Amino acid sequence: MKDRSILKLLIEEERKLNHIKLIVDAACLRIVKGELRAEGARGLASSVRARVAEIIPDMMDKYDMIYGSRFERLIRQFIEEKDKWNGY
Repeated sequence: MKDRSILKLLIEEERKLNHIKLIVDAACLRIVKGELRAEGARGLASSVRARVAEIIPDMMDKYDMIYGSRFERLIRQFIEEKDKWNGY
C-alpha cells in the first residue's frame, strides 16, 4: 500500500512538472518569435510565474533560479536586440 501511495505522489509531481514545462515553453516560444515588445514579454513572464506559483508554491526558489534568468536572456536576445536594430 505504501509503495502505491509513493507511486501516486511521483506521478502527480511528474504531471505538475510537465504542465509547467508546457506553460513555460509556450511563453518562451512567443518571446523567441518576437510577438511581444520587452514590456509585454516581462508581463508574460510574470503571469507565467504567478500561474506556476499556484501549482508548486513551495518550489518557487527553484523556478526563479531556472526560469527567471531564462526569460530575461530570451527577452534580451530576441526582443531587445531586435528593437535596437529596428530603432526602438
